Amino acid sequence: IEKSIALGFTSVMIDASMDSFDENVRKTKVVVEMAKKQNITVEAEIGHVGQGGNYQTYDKSDNVYTNVAEAQEFVQLTGIDSLAVSIGTAHGIYKGLKKPILNFDRLHELSTCLSVPLVLHGGSGSGDDNLARCAKEGISKINIFTDFLIGAMDAVRTTSPSDYTGLKQAANTGMAKVLEHYYSILSN
Repeated sequence: IEKSIALGFTSVMIDASMDSFDENVRKTKVVVEMAKKQNITVEAEIGHVGQGGNYQTYDKSDNVYTNVAEAQEFVQLTGIDSLAVSIGTAHGIYKGLKKPILNFDRLHELSTCLSVPLVLHGGSGSGDDNLARCAKEGISKINIFTDFLIGAMDAVRTTSPSDYTGLKQAANTGMAKVLEHYYSILSN
C-alpha cells in the first residue's frame, strides 16, 4: 500500500478483516494516515468475505455478516472513505452453488446506519438479480473481477487465437462483453 501511494494511486484498499477488530482498526488507521497526506481515498473491510470454494449458505449464521455496531465504530475510529461489508458473498467461483443467498436485511441496516459508501466484494457469480438489488439498496461499488477473467477465457476459447495479439484482443473483447452486461444490469 505504501508503494502504491508513492506511485500515485488515487485510492487504496486495506483488508485486515481476518484480524481482530482492534488490529483491523490499528492497521487501517496507519493506512488512512499515509493516504490522507496524499489526498488518496481508503477502502477497508469488516466482516467475513470467504472463498467461493468454501461457500456455505449463511442464512442460519449471523457471525459471517458485518456487525452493524462494529461497522459504525470502525468507520468512526478509522476515518475510511468506503467500507467493504459482508452480506453473504465470497471471493472467486462458487463451487456447487448457482448463486449465494444474500442478507438484504443486513444490507439495509448497514446502509441506513453508515455514512460512507458500501462496497461488495465477491460480486462475481452472485446473480444478476442479487447484484441489481444490491446496487439499488445501498452498495456503491461491486467487485466482479472473477467474472471478467471468466469472460476473457471464454472469448479466448471460442476464437482460438493464433498469436499473442489475437489472444489479447479476444480477452479484451470477452471482458468488454462482461462489462457491458453489468452496465445494463446495474444501471436500471
